[in-house]
Amino acid sequence: MVYFSHAIIQQIKAADDEMSVRQIIDSSLQDLQSKRRTGANTRGFILNMIMALKYLRAEGLSARETANVNKAIELLETLRRKEYENLF
Repeated sequence: MVYFSHAIIQQIKAADDEMSVRQIIDSSLQDLQSKRRTGANTRGFILNMIMALKYLRAEGLSARETANVNKAIELLETLRRKEYENLF
């Protein structure tokens, strides 16, 4: 999971635009959900990514990388809220 998350973060940082960030997150969640049968935890992944991206903001990022990271956090926060709404 750590390698998977690290690879996703590197892709987010290198994304060309907001749409690319959205596609990276969507494809990573689809990959994770296909592995769900093997015990992958979507909620845990989303929370892990949010925390890792927030920590990453403290590093010296370029303007584009910062924008990509902020957009990814926003998208993941929205997904996190939807996951918790589905609990009840």
